[in-house]
Amino acid sequence: MDSQLGLKSWDVTALVQGYWLGRAFGASPNFGLELRGPETGSFYLRSFYASEAKQYRPYLIVSYSLPLEAVGDAYVSEVQPATNFGSATKLSVQNADGELADDRRSYLGFDLSAIPPRL
Repeated sequence: MDSQLGLKSWDVTALVQGYWLGRAFGASPNFGLELRGPETGSFYLRSFYASEAKQYRPYLIVSYSLPLEAVGDAYVSEVQPATNFGSATKLSVQNADGELADDRRSYLGFDLSAIPPRL
């Protein structure tokens, strides 16, 4: 890391993946991250604001993807508005004009309860 003032960032993806892969999530203690300088060499000093600071406090940005499968789906048809297509094995989307006009729209439903609330 350079000695210039300003925002510093570290990508800890590999560290976190290596720690959690093959383990039951949360089964091992979380000791956080340690900031330290080189183990050898001449004098080395880097200063960071602590969480007690009124501004420039450290923060962590967590980005992840959570695979979500549809829990429900259906399509609706302009010419068959009362027909329930909820058990159809294919979804249909269509824009049609003229005598054969049959606009169709498809809808997907997802259970979003696995997504934690934003803090």
